[in-house]
Amino acid sequence: MLPLFKNQCHLRKTIQHNKPSQPFKPIRLVNKSSFKNVKSSSFVTNKRTFATQGAEEEEEGLENTQTFENLREALAAKGMSRARFTYFANKADLEGYSDAARTFKDLADSDAAHANGHMFYLEEVGDPVTTLPIGQTVEHLRAAIASKELDVSKLYESYMDTAREERLQHIEEWFKSLQDADRRSIEKLRSILAVLENEPSDN
Repeated sequence: MLPLFKNQCHLRKTIQHNKPSQPFKPIRLVNKSSFKNVKSSSFVTNKRTFATQGAEEEEEGLENTQTFENLREALAAKGMSRARFTYFANKADLEGYSDAARTFKDLADSDAAHANGHMFYLEEVGDPVTTLPIGQTVEHLRAAIASKELDVSKLYESYMDTAREERLQHIEEWFKSLQDADRRSIEKLRSILAVLENEPSDN
């Protein structure tokens, strides 16, 4: 943790001194189909097997496992972490601390890549929020609509009720604005889904 600094120059020098020698680089996820010709000792995701020194073993399914729950929790944590670091980066930019802002942005990008990796594995079971199948854009649109509808009908209504009871009108109004924004998002998602569902089949 960085100590309190008396001036901006001191902060910049300390950040420069303590920044990692290698820049943060988001991981690149490999398409599952590209694993066809992997060598022994490599993890094969599309066949759900792994080979160790030439001996293949069946891998257990992810559904109804604690690892599935762990991936869901890790995904939620990375989402929150990314939002925090993005907010910190914006604040650092406004305060003129460019080195801190850049580091926070790198951390946010790294967390986004990690979250993408969690989703890569969760896809086997389905959308971690709605449990709907995912993997194709049409399925992703349906899952997004379902989750947004849940937010609009239950989540924000509950949040607004609580804020109203606690006499936090500005927070109630904030949740109401998000509810309205989600309603608009649902309409946009539905219009895109309708277009894709009406596209002629390749078959």
